[in-house]
Amino acid sequence: MWIAAELVGCDAAKRLERTRHERASLLSFVGEPLTRSVRPCMAKGNMRNAKEQEITFRRATVADSAAVARVHVQSWRESFKGIVPQSFLDKMSVQDRARAFRKRFHDDDYRMFIAETTKNTVIGFADSGKPRQIDRPYQAELYAIYLLRDFQRQGVGGKLFALGVESLVADGMNSMYVLTLEASPYKSFYEKMGGRVVDREAIMIGGLKYTELVYGWNSLS
Repeated sequence: MWIAAELVGCDAAKRLERTRHERASLLSFVGEPLTRSVRPCMAKGNMRNAKEQEITFRRATVADSAAVARVHVQSWRESFKGIVPQSFLDKMSVQDRARAFRKRFHDDDYRMFIAETTKNTVIGFADSGKPRQIDRPYQAELYAIYLLRDFQRQGVGGKLFALGVESLVADGMNSMYVLTLEASPYKSFYEKMGGRVVDREAIMIGGLKYTELVYGWNSLS
C-alpha cells in the first residue's frame, strides 16, 4: 500500500507563516552540495544526543530497499498511532515493503532520493514516478515522503521534495499529484510546496474508511 504522508517540520506556526513565494527558494537547494547539518528534533523529556549531524542526500538504488522500508514502517508507526488502527500498524512488515521497493526499482520511470547520516543510516526518502491513476491529468505522481521523527521539521523534507521535482522536470514531466490522508497532521506540507487540493477519494485502512486528499501541481517549473 502506498499512502503519502509528509513528515517534516517541528514548528507548525512557522511553517504556516511561510508564503508561497518561498517555495521557489526550495528549488534552489538542488544547486547546492547535497549535504547539510541538522539538529534532530527531540520530544519533551527525550534525552537523546542533540549534537548536530550532517545529512547527505543522494539518489537511491535497489540496494537501499531494506533501509528505506525500515524508515517507511517506523514512520507510520510513530506518526499515525491513534489515527489508523493499531492492528494495521502492527501488521506492517519491513520485509513486504522492501520487496515492494525492489520491484519498483525495475521501472525505468521510478526515482527515489534518500537522506542519510554520516553513519550511512537512512533517515528519510521521497519517491515518484508514473501516475498510478492514469485518468488524472498529471504527468507524474509523488508516491511518498517519509522521515524518522527525530529528523522532522528541519528542512530535510523540503530538500527531498526539491530533488524529486528537479528530476521529474529534467525528464520532461512538469505536473504532479500526491495522495495523502485527510487525517494526516502533515498534509499542510504539500500546501506549503504549492500543491492544491483537487479531489478527494475513499480508502480502506484496517477495515475502516478514510478520506484521501489529492494535491496537484499543474506546473513544476
